[in-house]
Amino acid sequence: MWSYNANDANAKVWSVYFNEIIPYPVIECPGNKSLLASDIGYTRRPIRLELDHKIWWDEITVFVSKSADKIYKQILSYNFHTPFNILNFNSKAEYLVEQIYEKMSENETKLTFKTGFVNKSEMRKKVYFYELWVWKLIFNYKSKDIIEMTFDRNLKNIKAAIELKDKYKRLFPYEPKAKAFY
Repeated sequence: MWSYNANDANAKVWSVYFNEIIPYPVIECPGNKSLLASDIGYTRRPIRLELDHKIWWDEITVFVSKSADKIYKQILSYNFHTPFNILNFNSKAEYLVEQIYEKMSENETKLTFKTGFVNKSEMRKKVYFYELWVWKLIFNYKSKDIIEMTFDRNLKNIKAAIELKDKYKRLFPYEPKAKAFY
């Protein structure tokens, strides 16, 4: 599961939200040239729609911990280009996405996705209390359910893709209509 999910090209197969996830251009991020998608420092760009690159953001792997029974990965999301630009959200907000891979048996792995805002004191750009407070308010009362639904559907698609291999058929389709998410 770790190697399948670390391949950004597979997002086109399982994601209900992204059309694709591409490696950050080496010209802008020279370090990517020598990194695997699962390495700390690897930077990528999830893109929402195939022909319309108006909704995207950047992600960098900031932490990976591996043991025999568990892999824990943190991805920092930043540099947002979304319709949600309330109080400088696009230029200042930072999310931390967690991927937790837990070995349940020899042939079974549990994958969990979690997300939330980075602590204000750890953000790379100056963020005022009221900005973060409004973003969190909107996240908790508007976006959280949509993100959880998206994670749930993506996880089910990933599971089916891995288990069914060549016989895989999406359980949940890619949804190009924005109204499904906003």
